Amino acid sequence: MSSLEAVAATIDGSPDKKYLPTGEQIPYPAVQRPPGWKGGYAKSNTKFAYPVQQPDLSSIPVTTNLENVGKITRQMKAEWPEFSWQAVQGDESTRRFQKFATNISRYGYDDEGRLLALICPQQGAAVGKLGELNVEITVTGVRGWVEEKERSIAAQLGVMGQIWFSDQDKNPFFQAFYHLFDKDIDFPLSKSESIMVKTREQGNPYQPLFRNEDGLSKHYRVPEFAQHWDEAYTVTNLSVQINTILKRKPSDEGKILDKVVDDIDHGATSNVVDDFNQLVVDLFNLGSENMLQKDNVLSWNIWVADPEHCKPTEWRDHAAKWRESLDVAHHLPLLDGKTNAGSLTRRFDGTVVKHPFLHPAVIENEAALLKSFLDKHHDHDSAAKRANDPEDVFTKLHHDVLMAAGFLKKKVLRDNIQGITKPAI
Repeated sequence: MSSLEAVAATIDGSPDKKYLPTGEQIPYPAVQRPPGWKGGYAKSNTKFAYPVQQPDLSSIPVTTNLENVGKITRQMKAEWPEFSWQAVQGDESTRRFQKFATNISRYGYDDEGRLLALICPQQGAAVGKLGELNVEITVTGVRGWVEEKERSIAAQLGVMGQIWFSDQDKNPFFQAFYHLFDKDIDFPLSKSESIMVKTREQGNPYQPLFRNEDGLSKHYRVPEFAQHWDEAYTVTNLSVQINTILKRKPSDEGKILDKVVDDIDHGATSNVVDDFNQLVVDLFNLGSENMLQKDNVLSWNIWVADPEHCKPTEWRDHAAKWRESLDVAHHLPLLDGKTNAGSLTRRFDGTVVKHPFLHPAVIENEAALLKSFLDKHHDHDSAAKRANDPEDVFTKLHHDVLMAAGFLKKKVLRDNIQGITKPAI
C-alpha cells in the first residue's frame, strides 16, 4: 500500500471503514409527543401503506372539510409552508419560491390517525387600481391518514380557489368601476359571492382530488433556504393544477342566476359577469406572476411542527381568526405578538423578486385589460349621460375618475393585449 493510500484509508488514525455509512437515514431526534396517541388507522388496510408510489385511499369516504371537525383530537401545524410555482409555464428557470405565513395551514386528525380536516391558505393580494383581494384555497373534500410515530402522512383532497374583494370604500377607482356596473355585476365583495376557480390533479383533467404525500416534491429542485430538516417534525408535499373559472349561467332575460353551473352546462356562453370574473383573475395573475393561470401547477412542501392536542373549538376559532384578520384588519394575524407575513417571493438562487406592479410593462397590461373590458361592456355616451343624472348612482365624480385614468377614451382590442410571457422583474 502506498503512503497516499495509507493516508486515504484512515480518518483520525482509524480505518475509514469505522465511519462507513450504513445506507440508512439517521433517526430523527426523539420528540415528546402528547399522550393519547393510539394509531392504527394507517395499518387498517394494506392498500393504505407506503412504499407503493401512491397509497390507495379509495376505500376511505371523501368528507367535507368541516364535516368531522368535532372529532379532531390532534393536529400538526404547518410551521414552514413552502410554496412554489412557475411564473412562465414550462420554463423552470422562472420558478418562484415563497414561504407562506407560519400556521397558515394545519392537519387535524383523531387518536387513531384518521385525517379529518385540513386548513389551507388564505391571504391578501394587490390587483393594481382595483385594490386588494382576499385569495383562499378552500378545501372541498379530504380523506387520508396520519401516522405520528413514523412521521408519515397520506391524503387526498379537493380544493376550490376563491377570490373576493377586501373593503374598497376608500378606493375611488374601485368605487367608480363598481357604480358603473352595479346593475350588471354581482361584485365579489364577500366570500359567499367569491369568484371560484376549479382545480384538479396534476396532469389529470378528470380527477378533482389530488395527493398529499410524504417527502419533498419530486417535480422540482428545492433550494436550501426552503428546506427545514433540522427544525420540522416531518415534511409532506402536494401539487395541484389550476383549472377553469366557474361560470354563471344567464337566464332567458339576460339576468344572472344565483346558481353556479359548470362550463359544460352552457358551452362558451359569455356575459359581463363571466368577463368581469376573468378580468379579476387576469389582474391577479399580473400581480402574482401567473399563480392562478389556467393549467399552471401550484406546489407546496409542508414542513410541520410536532404533534399536539387540539380541541374542535380551538380549530374553529383559529380558522375564524384568520378570516377576520384579513376581512377586517387586512393583514394576517400576529404570531406571538409579531408580524407573520411569510417571506418575499424568491428565485432559486435566493434573490428577491420585486412586486410585478412595480414594473411598467405590467402596469401597461393592467390598463389594457381594464380598458378592453370597459370598451366591451359599456357605452361611452351613455356613461356621460348617467354622470349628469342626479338620480344615478354613477356620478360625475365617478366619471371623472375613469376619464382621468384614461379608461373612457379610445377603444383597444383584447386580442392585442400581451400577457406576461417572461417574468416581470
